[in-house]
Amino acid sequence: MIDTLPLAKPRLILVSGMPATGKSTLAHLIADAVGWPLFTKDRFKELLFDTGAYNVETFDRAQSRMVGTQAVALLRSVADTLLGAGASVILESNFLPGLAEDDFGPDVQTAGIRQVYCTTAPALFLARYKARTATGIRHVVHLDAAALPELVARVGTDLDGPIPLAAPLLTVDTTDGYNPSLDAILAFCRA
Repeated sequence: MIDTLPLAKPRLILVSGMPATGKSTLAHLIADAVGWPLFTKDRFKELLFDTGAYNVETFDRAQSRMVGTQAVALLRSVADTLLGAGASVILESNFLPGLAEDDFGPDVQTAGIRQVYCTTAPALFLARYKARTATGIRHVVHLDAAALPELVARVGTDLDGPIPLAAPLLTVDTTDGYNPSLDAILAFCRA
């Protein structure tokens, strides 16, 4: 059921977490339930690659990171536009603590910002990540196999956690379904 109640101020829902923690799936479930537009870093990265003059054979991690930075800038631009028009929006990405708070600082605090942070045991999300990489179905822009050492190095560091924002945060364990439940997550997003 789509949420049709008007909000006093627009909502900005940030769905974040390490890769392969289930944030994309959860973000889509939230968007379907509340009826707000969802924009994802991965989709923007893929569009930027597909419309750019990139060579698949020579595309490397440095280029992938650059396209990722551009994708986050697009996320911020879309959010600013929609929030400025009074519309709520959901953004999904593996936002990096230490960088992302500059993207979502005080000027977006006028929105009812909420962060949903997906997490699971490192061994599980690394296994999920490796399984996803092995399928070969993800877009080349992500360079999943080449990114694995960087991902492993992030575990347990300051780059492994929610964005430090002065906004409500809900941590969701995605080990086996959602804990808290999807209903509780939706209530948090709507609050």
